[in-house]
Formats: sequence, C-alpha cells, structure tokens
Amino acid sequence: MSKEFQNFLDECGISREHTALIHVLNRCPTSAVEEKTPHEVWYKEKPGVGHLRVWGCLAYVHIQKDKHAKLGLHMEKCVFIAVLYSPWVIPYGLHRVHMG
Repeated sequence: MSKEFQNFLDECGISREHTALIHVLNRCPTSAVEEKTPHEVWYKEKPGVGHLRVWGCLAYVHIQKDKHAKLGLHMEKCVFIAVLYSPWVIPYGLHRVHMG
C-alpha cells in the first residue's frame, strides 16, 4: 500500500480491515447496479474471486525445504482466520492447528 493511499485512509478514518471489506463488497452483486457488480461497472470485466476463502476453513501451508527435515512434514494444518488486502498482495491470516 502506498504512503499516499495510507495517508488518505488515515485522514478519512478508514482502517485496513475496511479496505478488505470494500474489496469483497465490490465483487458482490448489488441492487444499485442491475445484474452487475461495482467492479464490473468500473473495470468493464467480471471480477476474479478465486482468491477469496471462507473464514474458518481448513488450510494447508507449505513449509519451505530449508525449514523442515528431509523426511519431515511438507505442510502444516491451519485454520483460515483473515484476509489482509492490499492492491498488490493478498496475505492470509492463518492459525496453526496443533495435531496431537
């Protein structure tokens, strides 16, 4: 997120969480624009939603080769808890599930 955009958000009292909400809402149909999403009206194309996930769903995180033993686990079981949206990257918030 650029400094200029961050300053704009701060001046308007908009938090980072609100930008994630707006990102999702702009990809949902609305009664204001018949049979289109706000994203479609603005960009003249259907929005991609493949990056959106359901909160609370299981997720598996890949463990880098240098971070696990040769015969150790290559993935770690987690629960999806958040999406932190920025215009260039969409990092996910994950909570580690302890298997016992």
